[in-house]
Amino acid sequence: MSLLQHPGAIPPGATGYEAGNSLMFDRTRSEFIKQSNSSASTTATSNSIATISFWLKRAELGLDRSGYEMNIISGSNSARAQAIRFTQDDQLEGYFSAISAHGITAADWKTSRKFKDVAAWYHIVVRVDPTQSTAGDRIRVYVNGQQETDFVTAPSIDQNASTMTMFRTGSYHGWGTSRAYNDTNGDFSGYLAEIHYIDGQSLGPTEFGETNDDGVWVAKEYSGTYGNRGYKLDFTHASNIGQDVGSTQGNLFTLNNAMGVTDVFLDSPTNNFAVWDFNTGYLNSSPSATGFTAGNLLRQGGNGGYNQCYATMGISKASSDAIWYWEVENTGVFNSSTMEILVGVVKESQLAAGSSHTDIRNSNLAEFASNLIPSFTQNSHDATVFGMLLDMSTSNVKLKFYVNDSLVKTTENLPTDELFFPYGAIFGTGGEMIINCGQGPAQEINSGYSAQSDAGGVGSFEFTTKSGRAICTKNLAEYG
Repeated sequence: MSLLQHPGAIPPGATGYEAGNSLMFDRTRSEFIKQSNSSASTTATSNSIATISFWLKRAELGLDRSGYEMNIISGSNSARAQAIRFTQDDQLEGYFSAISAHGITAADWKTSRKFKDVAAWYHIVVRVDPTQSTAGDRIRVYVNGQQETDFVTAPSIDQNASTMTMFRTGSYHGWGTSRAYNDTNGDFSGYLAEIHYIDGQSLGPTEFGETNDDGVWVAKEYSGTYGNRGYKLDFTHASNIGQDVGSTQGNLFTLNNAMGVTDVFLDSPTNNFAVWDFNTGYLNSSPSATGFTAGNLLRQGGNGGYNQCYATMGISKASSDAIWYWEVENTGVFNSSTMEILVGVVKESQLAAGSSHTDIRNSNLAEFASNLIPSFTQNSHDATVFGMLLDMSTSNVKLKFYVNDSLVKTTENLPTDELFFPYGAIFGTGGEMIINCGQGPAQEINSGYSAQSDAGGVGSFEFTTKSGRAICTKNLAEYG
């Protein structure tokens, strides 16, 4: 998928299933969830046969890492650990060789292809059954319903291997950490949703997903059993985020470090919301290519220049007659030496041309916060909400700028043949710029949040959307 196009509408499959919420993990806050002591000690249905299914939306990529992998799930005890993770080169990897201490040989498998799309959701299924007579059927990996067959190192395990550290009784599961048994640090950045762990069965991806009429792989409801240690996490429980909703194990997972209810988002495999695009950190004149956190909702400022970025979904008048709304909020006070932001939209043609933040501002598609805020003064205006309304309901396409719900500027007669993306640029190290396209507020701005939905009852914003729509695939399917 091109990074200059939105992922498109994702209509539900034949079952019409709607996924639950997602849980956002931020490596910079060391966030992860860990299995409770009581559930870890439950006797496994099988110590070696199991299925792990989950949906994942990436945030940071390998280019922003510093010498270690990004663990999605680990299973560990006091002596050893196994994990499924992304490498520093963005390949999907299974660290499975730890069971050699049991006299069992298993390979640390790694895919050839790389996973660098931060706009879309991936469905990953890993099924393990060492009793299979065909070696290639003992560990199988699927992405979006298709079996992975191209590996740097292919999965392998001894036939009839009696144990897997990740599956055996006494092993702790941790999501977002490398060693759930005794680790205190999270090292994954992104969103997880629709997590299933099936104890004692090796199941294919069609148990958890299906191809819809448009040929897109989508989530569907799992109707099978989970086994003694199995569980489902959909992050919909009001107070217990780690609640198992698939079997009867109760509140399975504890939240670690800064993780809390403010990390639960509406963004899901069946309604994908726009975020800042991590891959756009290399836009012309950006001094820092990295500096994206909070699931790519937060962009940090550049030291001595403007860090630019744009969102993962764009909208064109050619395909939309709707009104679209999003919000950008700053943390930290504005100061000409330490912090300024620029908000608005950017045209696809400007991105292709490598336009600077000055070029985009001079085209009247973006404006500095200091020019938008009424009675602006230095060293003030922390937590200001800039509401952006892209009105495509008439032939006169308008971009309206709001400051804390008050209209302050309108740009009219935008081109009708361009694809527009929400855009921002931030200068200095004194603050951050946080986008909300309807998925809900990042942890940094959650306090006092009023949770307003859009014109169709979708999304969660600080202020009313003035008939605007949240930028998400559910709305794009109907209006975009």
